[in-house]
Amino acid sequence: MTLPEWLQPIRQRSRPGYDPEIAWLLGLAVLVAAPLTTTLPLWASLAVVALFGVRAALLLYAPQPTAPPRWLVLLGALAVMAAVGLEFRTVFGRGPGVTLLAFFLALKFYEFRKSDAPDACQPGRDAWVVILLACFLLLAQFFESQSILTGLWALGCCIAIVVTLLRLHSGSQPLPIPFILRRSGFLIALALPFMAALYLLFPRIDGPLWGLPRDAYSARSGLSDTMAPGSIANLIQSTEIAFRVRFDGPPPAKSQLYFRGPVLEGFDGTTWSALPSPQLAPAQIRQDPSQPVFAYTLTLEPHGGRWLLALDHPLSWPSGTHLSATGDVQASSTIVKRLRYSARSQPAARLAQDEAPQILERSRQLRPASSTGGNPRAQALGAALREEMASARAEDRPRLIAARLLERFRREPFVYTLNPPLLGANPVDEFLFETRGGFCEHFASAFVVVMRAAGVPARVVTGYQGGELNPLDGFWVIRQSDAHAWAEIWYPANGWVRVDPTAAVSPARVESGLADAAAAGDPLPPLVRSDWSWLRQTRYRWEAAQNAWNQWVLGYNPQRQQDLLTRLGWPDADWRRLVALLVGAGGILLAVAGLLAFWPGRRPAPGDDPAERLWRRFCRHLAWRGIVRAPHEGPADFARRVAIQFPAWTPLVQEATDCYIQLRYAAPDEQQKGLPQASQASIRRLRALARAALFRRFR
Repeated sequence: MTLPEWLQPIRQRSRPGYDPEIAWLLGLAVLVAAPLTTTLPLWASLAVVALFGVRAALLLYAPQPTAPPRWLVLLGALAVMAAVGLEFRTVFGRGPGVTLLAFFLALKFYEFRKSDAPDACQPGRDAWVVILLACFLLLAQFFESQSILTGLWALGCCIAIVVTLLRLHSGSQPLPIPFILRRSGFLIALALPFMAALYLLFPRIDGPLWGLPRDAYSARSGLSDTMAPGSIANLIQSTEIAFRVRFDGPPPAKSQLYFRGPVLEGFDGTTWSALPSPQLAPAQIRQDPSQPVFAYTLTLEPHGGRWLLALDHPLSWPSGTHLSATGDVQASSTIVKRLRYSARSQPAARLAQDEAPQILERSRQLRPASSTGGNPRAQALGAALREEMASARAEDRPRLIAARLLERFRREPFVYTLNPPLLGANPVDEFLFETRGGFCEHFASAFVVVMRAAGVPARVVTGYQGGELNPLDGFWVIRQSDAHAWAEIWYPANGWVRVDPTAAVSPARVESGLADAAAAGDPLPPLVRSDWSWLRQTRYRWEAAQNAWNQWVLGYNPQRQQDLLTRLGWPDADWRRLVALLVGAGGILLAVAGLLAFWPGRRPAPGDDPAERLWRRFCRHLAWRGIVRAPHEGPADFARRVAIQFPAWTPLVQEATDCYIQLRYAAPDEQQKGLPQASQASIRRLRALARAALFRRFR
């Protein structure tokens, strides 16, 4: 079969001038840099791919290209730095640093120079630079993702680095590929116990081991401390996991799965926002002894804010955090890494029965109806409801006004939809009296505005509602598509009470989820669709594996390390004891690895005859049985002596001797051609006879 003309250079790899060292290094560089091209700026990704592609073409069609002058290489590096500086407004930080490393790795192949000694078994300086750059870029992959797939890809890249190093060390007489693969696997197997010891015993530190720049954590999708019409509806299109929850006992009903996030009190006529409360005391939560309390463990994905999600209403929260004046749990710093914490909540608990006057005052404030964004018709509706309930008792008035407004939502043709019409300068008025189609933030916002106009303290609460139980690992998975907004109004006798106006229009949203509540024709992400059972089962398996990875690998924090050491008998292990344990375990593992690596017969030479290796193994197994071959004793003499001294072993030894003699003393022309088919069968038979000698059996 004749190759096309443009593929002929691939067949001519053995031609003079072809450099396999560059080919191996170029393949390694492409393997390591491939995942990063999806995270670099588009122009940078295209440029890096083009640089690698041009160098690969030169390797195939012009194996000995003229190296560019150093001034041109320096000029190219400066141009790359200038372009990166213009893109990121700096050359320092995670993004610029990774982009520069990718460019430098690609440019390095244009000034590649081999070792001065052509037959040397050591890589040249440029080869070592490529290897080190590949190691740095391999680490940079984990800046963007720490998933299982990233870990598997990094493991494959580590194997490729070891294979490439072995290939480069072979010099002008390359090692056979099967030998390189076997030796690489052996070296990596020796390294695995050291990796496990470092992972388990190295002192764990909260946060990274080195100071990362400010852009080390990219912006995360999720809730924010502001809400405008359409903000949560846009978030609904994301199927990213927001957090996972595992209850210690039976979970609450799905209609009670309200996970509290930012509380929004400020309103400018269009956008709701959280107001600071630094001088106010934390909200008081009064537990109801007759109602159940739910204990759970929550694994929160990083979102870039300071709030922690908790089931309404939290009775306990993680150390280092606090309960704010509005009843949500706040951390002292932004959440930039995955958190795992335990908490207790009671949905029936009473929140802030004795509320601070400042909170109540700002929960009644509205922009004047005459101003732009004042929503005058909504304020007029609230005033009318207040006049209608003026004769009722003061403590009953908020409940009656809320019931009348919810009845209006049920009676009039309001529609729950993910594609609401665009709203103008008075969005609440247009939603209530014209479009009547919206998402949860539309209903919550309109409800709170009317309640405030009626003189009732009210506010918007954002968070997540519902979720999906993964039957494989028992975790509830809450996605960004479960984001929700509801209202809270203040009763003088009961404190803040949750009112979800969305449930009045679409009860299915709260009771069964988004897929059953969305209107016909609303775009739903594939993972949210309830009619694709095969996709759901596949997702269960993948997410259970991902959750196990998060819990036991990425979530191995100082607390989990201390728990493990306590179970092993070291309850008070500080960093000094951990270092001592690590040094001791490392010494033991190093001794075992040395025995495995340097045990006689464990390291055959690359060009060693396979028949000779198998014959030595066979004789070594016989020696363990007391049948020792003298160093001067040939195969035939050894077989005759065994037949006299150990008759029971005669058939085994005689057959092995015949196989070895046939293979070892083949004609020179057969050795040049390679082992014929019959010799391959003899190799397999000799290997089986060596195993038979080990286990005292012969068939």
